[in-house]
Amino acid sequence: TSGLLGVQSMDPTDLAGGSTTLGRTLGFDVVLPGDLLLSGSGLWASTRSDRTGQSLTTDRSGLTSASFAFAVSRTGLFTDSDQARLSLSQPLHTLSGKLDYTGVQVGDRQSGALTVVHQQVDVASKTTPFSAEFLYSTPVFKRTAELGLYGRVETASPPRRRQRPTTSPAARSAWPSDQERTLRRGGGLLIRPRLQSS
Repeated sequence: TSGLLGVQSMDPTDLAGGSTTLGRTLGFDVVLPGDLLLSGSGLWASTRSDRTGQSLTTDRSGLTSASFAFAVSRTGLFTDSDQARLSLSQPLHTLSGKLDYTGVQVGDRQSGALTVVHQQVDVASKTTPFSAEFLYSTPVFKRTAELGLYGRVETASPPRRRQRPTTSPAARSAWPSDQERTLRRGGGLLIRPRLQSS
């Protein structure tokens, strides 16, 4: 595809050759004492782009990205049919890698002569994103409905500030600016009808 880890450019020549990502995934489920279920999964990926025929490419080492998720769940915490789940996850993010940009711009404003420029930008995450989530559900009203309680806390990068236009796609790409980190919280209470099996 003409993209790179979900990033696309308005200029079709930037990522015309696309990119290739090789991912390795590992997961497990373990039943612990006390009717606890421990689950986990992780992804390690390497990405390289076509270095010919496009102006925006990865460097020779490519990009390295990773993600993981762990969860502990239990059925029958307070009653015979309630459920609880606590999870910790890290979304896919770039651990290391740089993008190279090759383009043409005016080198001499008086003569209008063009020159080839080479720029490089580091797209590795400067902060490590995390999210934690808690879910609890139990049947109510003689098992005709289900009461759910959930909460979520996550770290996030602040919104990217507007910058003056630039001729470099590497500088105007959609990669977020994550020099700082903010904390976002959410949660709620939900009652929904339960579907009865025939």
